[in-house]
Amino acid sequence: MTGRIQTFNDLIVSLGAEQVAEIAHRLLLLPAAARLTTSEAAIYLRISPSLLRTMRWRGDGPAYEGRGRLVRYTKASLDAFMRTGAAAAKEAA
Repeated sequence: MTGRIQTFNDLIVSLGAEQVAEIAHRLLLLPAAARLTTSEAAIYLRISPSLLRTMRWRGDGPAYEGRGRLVRYTKASLDAFMRTGAAAAKEAA
């Protein structure tokens, strides 16, 4: 990927809809304990990586581990975030 991805649509244009769909499908098959990068988590949540970083900075995104470039999200925390929002995602961490 070149340049900064600002929206999920930018991601689709950058990678191609088929590739994004394939990545999303593979992410669905991972176990709950799987640790995802910011880009992978953004695809799973269907948002842009920059929005996920902003949510992390504001403290209203899914629970995560690490800092800087070493941030990882468990699939379980992403699932909790999608189901019930930020409060449940922080409890899953």
